[in-house]
Amino acid sequence: NHPNTPIMTGVGVLKVLQTGETFTLKTGINIVGRKHPTGHADIAIPCDDGYMSRHHIKIEGCVTSKGIEYRLSDNNSTNKVKLNGYILPPGDIVILKSSDRIIIGRTELEFILQTENSAAGQTLIF
Repeated sequence: NHPNTPIMTGVGVLKVLQTGETFTLKTGINIVGRKHPTGHADIAIPCDDGYMSRHHIKIEGCVTSKGIEYRLSDNNSTNKVKLNGYILPPGDIVILKSSDRIIIGRTELEFILQTENSAAGQTLIF
């Protein structure tokens, strides 16, 4: 959905805007949801947000010839997923770009793509 956004090699990070807590995405499938004793999300967000499912979204980190792209989809949640203010229709898969805002339940996340600039020894955020 972002055709003019170049895919860059880097590490995807989700930042919970309410708390500042960050979670690193792995390549492969990342299930994201509310932390719960019976939940088994890869990224379990500690919160009291009853509108967030225990397995609310799926973000797949896919290695391509151009680098890594992170693909977001609703994981059949009861309460919808919003991306940059728009409801993500069931079955849609969107390629995330840095600074995208994702709302699951009442919790807002920011997707950040971090790349390592080995020459300067600093992390660049795109």
